[in-house]
Amino acid sequence: QSDATLCLDIEGGSSTPGTAVWIWSCDHNLDQQRWYVPPSFGSFNIQSQMQGAFLCLDLLGQYTFNGNAIGAWECNGFEGQSWIFDQSNGNIQWAKDPSKCVDVPGGNYKMGQELWIWDCNGQDSQKFGYDASMQSIYAAASSDASLCIDVPRDEKAGASVWLWGCNGESQQMWKVPDSYLP
Repeated sequence: QSDATLCLDIEGGSSTPGTAVWIWSCDHNLDQQRWYVPPSFGSFNIQSQMQGAFLCLDLLGQYTFNGNAIGAWECNGFEGQSWIFDQSNGNIQWAKDPSKCVDVPGGNYKMGQELWIWDCNGQDSQKFGYDASMQSIYAAASSDASLCIDVPRDEKAGASVWLWGCNGESQQMWKVPDSYLP
């Protein structure tokens, strides 16, 4: 219908599994006509490929103060999960404010080093690369690029991501949007 006066409706507003869904006159005050449509993922999300999880790289709490943790959180389409991976300079910038970058604190390249958000400053601690064959994001400025962004294996959504020796395990595999790849 071209005038959008008909809506999807759950028959009688029932919450019983198996209840029919039908087309009915729109009444925006009826709960049975309210639907959640999940956001489309992938345009700016960097998704973890960790087995049994649907996690995205996340600015925890969406707080942009220098030093706030970067983590992995259930993919939800919120702004805290929107990133620009600029392959030309290696920065992973927050899409809402590209003056903020994923950073290795103090340029301290060691296993277990958690990542944080910091003002983009061109320092090596903000340079990352992507290995498409391994699907891994690695600290490009570490001495041998052998440290990858990793979701701690036993952690759940909300865990800070850290650097760990690149090992090809699923907690180090990331799906980066094709538009960012060379």
